[in-house]
Amino acid sequence: MWIDKEYAQARYNICKSCNNFIPAVHLCRQCGCYMKLKVKLISAECLLKKWGKYAVAKLDTVKKKLIKTNKYTIKVQDINGNVKKY
Repeated sequence: MWIDKEYAQARYNICKSCNNFIPAVHLCRQCGCYMKLKVKLISAECLLKKWGKYAVAKLDTVKKKLIKTNKYTIKVQDINGNVKKY
């Protein structure tokens, strides 16, 4: 249900730079949500498509398949630009 702090902070930073963000109350004018909470939810996404759903479940599935087959290498870049190979 909740995502890691770094990913939530990256989402929140995107919100803070948006013209629809109301900083005094941490609300979005478009969806009306309290953004300090919304950015932490796995299934949440920005109505303006500035950030999307958290994809951990899919990545875990891909890693399990790669471990079974041992035929492929996949590179995944996180929101901070770090690249991991699986």
